[in-house]
Amino acid sequence: DEIIEKFDLGYDKKTQCVTFHVTDEKGRCLFVARRSVKTKFFNYPPDTQKPVYGMYQILNDRAFDEVIVCESFFNALSCWVWGRPAVALLGTGTPYQYEQLKRSPIRKFITAFDPDEAGEKASQRFYRELKDFKIVTRFKIPPPKDINDLTEEEFRSLEEFYF
Repeated sequence: DEIIEKFDLGYDKKTQCVTFHVTDEKGRCLFVARRSVKTKFFNYPPDTQKPVYGMYQILNDRAFDEVIVCESFFNALSCWVWGRPAVALLGTGTPYQYEQLKRSPIRKFITAFDPDEAGEKASQRFYRELKDFKIVTRFKIPPPKDINDLTEEEFRSLEEFYF
């Protein structure tokens, strides 16, 4: 309930989608994204520049030196449920998102991208983009799972590596 409130999550009965209020760094809603609970359908407004999801919550708290970086809403929210702050790139990262992260007061990022080819490329690109600005490490996630497929115990036992 606390995470639902913190991130202003909702549910659209008509489309059977979880709704995510995507905000800027000051908490202003930029758009509402939807994710079907029945299929892998995602909906973002057309021509949308996606910010780092969860950055407002991180900056508003100002209590975090280290943050997990994920691909998806659900992966980031799973981390929060288990007591670890996280953000989502809503994909594998863009120059706009890298600039947001470089400007942030966060000192360390732990990548937790999906353990597939796209996730590996995203993790390497993230490291290249931020290594001169932040400490960047990565979690080794056992294939074929991603963060939200793990149990809390599996999540807590993830190994962290330097690049």
